[in-house]
Amino acid sequence: THKEFVDHAMEKNKLDMTISTDEDLQEWDTNKDGKISWDELKVGMAIDEEDTSPESQMEQDNMHRKFLAADGDSDGLLGKEELNHFFFPAGNEKVLSVDTENELRILDKDDDGKLTKAEFIGEFAVDQDDAEAAAKAEAEFEQLDVNQDGFIDVHEFKDLHTGIHYVKHTMKEFLDLLDGNKDGHVTPEEAETHFDEATDHEAMHLWFSGNDEL
Repeated sequence: THKEFVDHAMEKNKLDMTISTDEDLQEWDTNKDGKISWDELKVGMAIDEEDTSPESQMEQDNMHRKFLAADGDSDGLLGKEELNHFFFPAGNEKVLSVDTENELRILDKDDDGKLTKAEFIGEFAVDQDDAEAAAKAEAEFEQLDVNQDGFIDVHEFKDLHTGIHYVKHTMKEFLDLLDGNKDGHVTPEEAETHFDEATDHEAMHLWFSGNDEL
């Protein structure tokens, strides 16, 4: 079903991030205590503290707010699980809320705590002079604006920020491609029959991981 497709893709993404977190922990943990301090994180992420531009200062402030949110036991250090929450906020509601707010602050040009259609299109239209790209961004805005008030608030923005909006849309297309009788389920026979048509679909990289099988 569509839900199973989405759940699998999100779980794969979480697994990929966990593997990446293990590598970063080993590389950035300079004192080998098994945890990452704020100073170690700044070095690992190449944060330039000498850059005093407003953009850089906001980035550093957002990063520190996210670090504090991920530090579940408030010991000033991120263990393996906490570091994973830092890099994969969708796995922790507190970190996700802070990270979503941070990203919204960057895009929210008029500082009203939400995104207007113009702000959204200005950020997400690949080419603002391209009518097709602008129309696609506008359609996405309408999908995300659940309460239809003409703005995207922090709660509506969360699905976009975590990638779940993209995954849901992509997996819906993928399911429709494989689901021959359109009953909302993909049988092994349907998967085999339509697999060649699906091999170039963007959903493939969301689905497969290592020895995963469809």
